[in-house]
Amino acid sequence: MRKILKYIWDNLELIVMQTCFWLLLICVCINILLRLIFNSPLFFAEELSRIFFIWMCFWGFGYVTRQNNHIRITSLVEKFPAAMRRIIDLLINILGLAIFTWIFVNGVQYLNYVSIRRSSAMQIPMQYLVIVIPITAGITLIRLIANAAVDVTNIVKARREEYLR
Repeated sequence: MRKILKYIWDNLELIVMQTCFWLLLICVCINILLRLIFNSPLFFAEELSRIFFIWMCFWGFGYVTRQNNHIRITSLVEKFPAAMRRIIDLLINILGLAIFTWIFVNGVQYLNYVSIRRSSAMQIPMQYLVIVIPITAGITLIRLIANAAVDVTNIVKARREEYLR
């Protein structure tokens, strides 16, 4: 059971992103076929596709954070010494923590704001669609804290090795 939970935690974002991608692809393909063959597309396909795409993008935040593959200006950072690069990585993670804390707080507030609204085509309560914002922001915050802890450990380890020389 522990192995299964670890696997899910380690691959949660990837699993959800892949699921959303395939559901998006299936929805679009079915809608294209229905439009071509019967000249009558599904009335909810565009809305459903948009939801899958948005969910895929939001889950991507946590995934790239976990992989530590977010957008960087590596040509500039590579010019600094290794010690400074570690500090820059830590500062980037701290900035990410501030940004995703803001997204999390505002995502929860937005959930309350849309609690009485429904989607236009499928009439799904919007809070079920918007819940992805605070969930993925929270998961990304956890991933950023883990990355920052690794950065601090690397900085301390490098200082200790430098001191012992």
